[in-house]
Amino acid sequence: MDFDWNDLRYFLSVLELGSTKRAAQALRVDQTTCARRVAALETSLGLELFDRNSGRYRPTPAALSLKANAEAASVSIRAFSEEAAKLRRAANQKIRLTAEETLAPRFIVPAVTRFAELHPEIHIELDLSRDYRDLERGEADMAVRPVAFDPPDPALIGRKLLDDPYGVYCSADYPDPPTCREEIGRHPIICLESTLPRIEAAGLGRNVRHVVNAMSGLAAMIRSGAGVGGLPKSVADLTTGLRLCFDVFPTSVWLFYPRRMRGVPGVKELGRVLAEQFEAGSRMSAQEHSKAAP
Repeated sequence: MDFDWNDLRYFLSVLELGSTKRAAQALRVDQTTCARRVAALETSLGLELFDRNSGRYRPTPAALSLKANAEAASVSIRAFSEEAAKLRRAANQKIRLTAEETLAPRFIVPAVTRFAELHPEIHIELDLSRDYRDLERGEADMAVRPVAFDPPDPALIGRKLLDDPYGVYCSADYPDPPTCREEIGRHPIICLESTLPRIEAAGLGRNVRHVVNAMSGLAAMIRSGAGVGGLPKSVADLTTGLRLCFDVFPTSVWLFYPRRMRGVPGVKELGRVLAEQFEAGSRMSAQEHSKAAP
């Protein structure tokens, strides 16, 4: 005996409301469809489920006997459908996270690894590009970004992850390093391509010896002793053989995501895991520098 399991909801609705008209209104279908589905169920079962009289559907003893099992089956079918939908959403769910490459080893990758252990059903697409991704246009879902001169974008939901002061650095064996801004003019400068206009505007363009397009390359060039350059503390801490000449200005690292992502499964949890990893990573850096200090 085969029948359409979906017909059970028509049967139960007519059983409860007493007519196909009321049942159709409750199920948001037309009355003809409701009556047809009940008749199809009767044909499949080989049983008369209702006595039809002047538009009223009175349940037969067979219908009353089947009521409890039909209700239980309906609950199970609904639960099955909801679980399947949940699994389908999970299978298709992903969060696109963008961050600066230099933050990956100590902060981003450990956080994403931990998140994957907690939520294996959610896939993380990690974009470790130096290029700016427009969150509001959907180029990424979440971003870990440094914030220096401008306040956090009010159009985005933001969470500060780390105080990350920006300083001028040189190699550990660099001779006669500068101790203040005024002394920079007597040293060769290594900088990022993106900061070159600001350096030129400060009248130091003639001092620029090397221009690189990645933070990791900048740190490596400074460590080589070819000149001095600006770095955030988080990057300098991950690069051995550097010395802080002086602090320039306070910066911080923030997590941002657009308001449309609020309530999306995994977003809030990923933010929490990232915050915990940044806290743990900064503690680790402090301990390493304490051990390395003479």
